[in-house]
Amino acid sequence: MARFIQVGNLPPSVDRLALQRLFELHGAVRSARIAKHFETGWNTDAGYIEMESDEGGAAAIAALHQQEHYGRVLSVCRSDDSNTLLANQPKIFGPMNMMDDAVTESESDQQ
Repeated sequence: MARFIQVGNLPPSVDRLALQRLFELHGAVRSARIAKHFETGWNTDAGYIEMESDEGGAAAIAALHQQEHYGRVLSVCRSDDSNTLLANQPKIFGPMNMMDDAVTESESDQQ
């Protein structure tokens, strides 16, 4: 299962829409989130993607892991489910901070 994906080593300048567009090249994206530091609100180097299908997730991981994007080599790996995405974060990240940046299908269609 590769529907839930963790992305590491993102530069602070990457926003959720750029992250979503990068993954959409490999399949339909259900949501894209950038983790933010709970005190400063600044982007961290972590992003979280939920793909519509396991196949899209596997394709994205195969294509993007250890590849350079945004001037950095990304670390892209699967996660078992959305609860694991939240549990694996360092304590400085608050779930509400990540959820504020979630992009849903309806939002991305409007933009």
